[in-house]
Amino acid sequence: MPRVTVSIDPDVCISAANCIGVVPQFFQIGAEPYVQLLDRSGAVAGSVHSFEASDEEFALLEEAAESCPTRAIAVAATGPSSVTE
Repeated sequence: MPRVTVSIDPDVCISAANCIGVVPQFFQIGAEPYVQLLDRSGAVAGSVHSFEASDEEFALLEEAAESCPTRAIAVAATGPSSVTE
């Protein structure tokens, strides 16, 4: 599981919500005028969030970023998992 950082540029996001259609467990439209990130518990994580993601989650997050019409979402693998098996 890679460590992933997802960020949303609030100045570019137009709340098209394409990302929510791809991976609703990590994005929501809330009180802010841009899409917000959610953590695993569903709590708002703001516009930048780092966490351990499965390979499937990472692929979905990349798909969500690609689906954004303004390219406001960035997804980066920021390192290997800190969990040892």
